[in-house]
Amino acid sequence: MATRGIVILLLLLSQEGARRDSGKYALSIGGKEAGVEEYRIEEFDDGKIALFAKAKFELDLSGTRRAYLTDTVLTMDKTWAPVLYAGFRKAGRDQDQVKIEWENGAAVTPKKKIRTAAAFLLDTTVISHLIPILRGADPSKKKLKLFNPTALADFEGSLEDKGPAILRGREASIRVHEYQINLGYVSYVAHVDEKKRLVRAWSAVNNSLAELEGFEGWVPEGLAPEGIEEVEVTIPSGSIKLAGTVTKPRGAKRCPSVVLVSDTGPQDRQGNLAKGRGGAEEFAWPGADASLQRSIAQSLAGAGLLVLRYDDRGCGTSEGDFGKARFSDLVADAAAAVEYLRSRDDAGPVAVLGHGEGGLTACLLAAKDAAIRLVVLLAPPSTTLDEMLLIRAERALREQGTKEEALKGMMEQQRTLFQSIRESKDDYKDIDERRTFIGWMRERFTLDPRVALTKVQVPVLLYAGAKDRELPAAQVESLRLARPGTESRTFESLDHAFAGPDGRVDPSFLGALAERIAQVLK
Repeated sequence: MATRGIVILLLLLSQEGARRDSGKYALSIGGKEAGVEEYRIEEFDDGKIALFAKAKFELDLSGTRRAYLTDTVLTMDKTWAPVLYAGFRKAGRDQDQVKIEWENGAAVTPKKKIRTAAAFLLDTTVISHLIPILRGADPSKKKLKLFNPTALADFEGSLEDKGPAILRGREASIRVHEYQINLGYVSYVAHVDEKKRLVRAWSAVNNSLAELEGFEGWVPEGLAPEGIEEVEVTIPSGSIKLAGTVTKPRGAKRCPSVVLVSDTGPQDRQGNLAKGRGGAEEFAWPGADASLQRSIAQSLAGAGLLVLRYDDRGCGTSEGDFGKARFSDLVADAAAAVEYLRSRDDAGPVAVLGHGEGGLTACLLAAKDAAIRLVVLLAPPSTTLDEMLLIRAERALREQGTKEEALKGMMEQQRTLFQSIRESKDDYKDIDERRTFIGWMRERFTLDPRVALTKVQVPVLLYAGAKDRELPAAQVESLRLARPGTESRTFESLDHAFAGPDGRVDPSFLGALAERIAQVLK
């Protein structure tokens, strides 16, 4: 049976007149480069289709790096249903090979025959296997039945058409179509361009991302909902110009306004981490791209507010160098955004909404600017940066099973390093054999959010997610008690980006946020 399958494959590949589609995906996990996958699709005149995929990547499993290698060939009929599959996989020292041929409703291997009703095959370690699903499945039916070549069994999935979107790069943007693909325990948000190429696939399960070569770092943007308009703007901040987006009710003459300030690390205007900014991203929350700021902007605009969000300096299309930015530079950028809003005829009373570290920025601005009417804190830090990093490091080491004596030694090394940063007069320091800009860290080490909050004289709204590991319930309470009158609310089942298990920002949170801000400002 296996020999006959190989003969079929060789005959298929010897045909002339094949139409080819090929590409390479950059793979990352949690914002860190993991490897690459190359694919090639050949469509023949007789309707047969062959998909070749080869990937090499590494995963960090509880602090241990493990190398993976996959090399697969999937042949299909003109409906993209599987006909023959041959795959080689290697994970660390373990490796296996599989050959499957489809006959009369059965998947046949050299050792067994499995009844199957699946319309597609999916090897969950192969990103390009999403392409046949996206090209061959009918999204209006939503439900999918797929065959897993590792488990040798069918499993249920679904495909949902989320409509048109924009994929924006630093110099250009393209129109794409967005799909939600649910594949058992794994789900993807996929973006397909007009050439039917899968240009981006992101999974919330482990924050994995595949980007087609040439589209690395491009960010998806949902089109503005009906009744809302969005305009790109430029914000002067000292010697640089920031790029941003104003979102407001269509045709509105004047309405209350809100500036959105992003979390720690290099963020774009959507509220997502911009990769590759000189190591600065490693201090950010290592979460998934939920596009929190875009979701908030469109929700607030739907409630009658004007909202400004912007790319951090050196990110997206903003000028500057994030890798050399002090915290005071980022605060100055936020202040420039507030001043820009005040220069607009359609912007009324101003509120500042900060996510994570942006909440600390919002408090510092409001303490100096009496004209700011409201401060909104979304999962803000509750202590100094060094203390927060020590808490995160100890938690990670304990989860990895580090023995107590070794843990104490590692934590003492971290404290010594942080103390040397506090005392340093130089803006650069060699950390882990890498020259690192420490100007931002040194400033943040001196700022206690609880102290900053006590100096705010306007109403403060504090929101948190119960599943946020960066801001546990006890720390939310310590912030609330630091300033009497702070209005606090915690949302169950939501994480640091106020997203649920599917990785999307929760609609009930957005609704409650928009309603309360509108009440205070209006």
